[in-house]
This record gives sequence, C-alpha cells and structure tokens, in this order.
Amino acid sequence: MTNMVMMITNTIMGWVPNDKPHENGWVVTLPLLLLAIPSVVVGYFAIEPLLYGDFFKGVIFINPEAHPVMEELKHEFHGAAGMGMHAFTSLPFLLALSGVVVALVLLHEGSADSGRDQAEVCAGQ
Repeated sequence: MTNMVMMITNTIMGWVPNDKPHENGWVVTLPLLLLAIPSVVVGYFAIEPLLYGDFFKGVIFINPEAHPVMEELKHEFHGAAGMGMHAFTSLPFLLALSGVVVALVLLHEGSADSGRDQAEVCAGQ
C-alpha cells in the first residue's frame, strides 16, 4: 500500500526516480526577493495607520458597538516590532519549529540507518 501511495504521489508531483531535486534559478528567485523586501518594509511602517489610523476613513466603517474587536486590539497593539517579536513566541510558530526539528531528526536517522534511495523505495525493494 505504501509503495502505491508513493508511486501515485511521485506521478502527480512529477518526480522521477533517480532525478535529483533542484532549486529554481535566479529568474524566479530574484523577482520574488525584489517584491518581498519592499513589502516587509512598507508593512512595517504602514501597519498602524492602516489598522488604527485614518487611512480608510470614509471608505470602511466599523461599528465599535457591534464589533468591539478592533478597539480591543488597539489597546494590545504595541507596534510592528513588538508584534514581530511576539510571533516568535506564539504557539503556531513553536509547533511549526518543532515539526521542522522532528522532520530533520527523522531524516537524519533514516539516512543513517538505510542506504536505500527513493528509487528503491518506489520500486518496492
């Protein structure tokens, strides 16, 4: 059953046995970096005026009596840097980090124990 799942997954994902994975070239990576860096910088400076300032005044109206969440968030918001530092101590980040650590440990243990490569696993040997 496991071999069948791996063969189907490999067929859908386009992996070929004995084919080495490769990264995208600079043609893809460079534009993504050029878009990501300014997005982070603009977001850092613009988050407070966008959420709690007059940026959307006259366009979006939130009734504070019906939806008091924005008012509550306004009191707990301590700036973009504080929000960024809080992200590293949040439960979703810690769970994701622990998943990466477990995957790396299992990958290391699996590569040390068995000399089988993906082609052998797919072939069911």
